[in-house]
Amino acid sequence: MTDESGRDDARAAELRHRTANTFQLMSALARMRSQRSGEPEARRQLVWMADAIGSLGALERHRRDGGVDVCSYLEEMTPVWRRRSGAEQAEISIEVEPILAPDQAASTLALIIQELVGNALAHGYAGGRRGVVRICLAAAQDGRYELAVIYDGHGDR
Repeated sequence: MTDESGRDDARAAELRHRTANTFQLMSALARMRSQRSGEPEARRQLVWMADAIGSLGALERHRRDGGVDVCSYLEEMTPVWRRRSGAEQAEISIEVEPILAPDQAASTLALIIQELVGNALAHGYAGGRRGVVRICLAAAQDGRYELAVIYDGHGDR
């Protein structure tokens, strides 16, 4: 590795770190605003926004040359989702092939998975019910991804 490419790698890593920190700050600000809101719907929407921004910030930590390591992102987010939802009794299992997703696809996947897992945990495991949320993701032959979020809780599946 040349000194020039080493400096470029260090700059790219620093930029990813700063971007992730900015996302985390924005997430914290949205969460703080939600706590001050007197309107339940506004509070709910701000918490949703904070969670989505936080997910994108976490995604930044898993960016590599050529894309985003989706498996390591999901491994980081699993305990976060359980803690945020208060659904500690629900297990989250990840059944994901090693995928290095392009930036745009990774961001879209992160937001979709955030929404599906959040809904499963929020509505499927009330009253201390135990269960499993499975996240299944595989690359399809046409460059797309096959995603399934399956849970055994109450509500729509």
